[in-house]
Amino acid sequence: MPSLQRLAERWRALGLAVITVAVADQRSRIADFLSENELQLAVVDDRERIVSRAWGARLLPTTVVLDRRHRIRLRGEGPIDWDSPAIDQTLQPLMK
Repeated sequence: MPSLQRLAERWRALGLAVITVAVADQRSRIADFLSENELQLAVVDDRERIVSRAWGARLLPTTVVLDRRHRIRLRGEGPIDWDSPAIDQTLQPLMK
């Protein structure tokens, strides 16, 4: 999550919005976690798993990158190093 925060900060000026989806956590636990880790990420409460099912998330974490029209452009399952230069290279063409 801290690396997602850094990704959001790095790309914010270029229009990237990082939104996290919580599928099994209570709102109070989510708020506590964000506060304890000094994270300022938007969180969608998806305990009903509506978003997760719609995006085909079967494994946690699952990452879905949407374009400006909300179409899925990239998908990743499992941990991702958001600080990797390869991430920036992958996102660059999608931001045009």
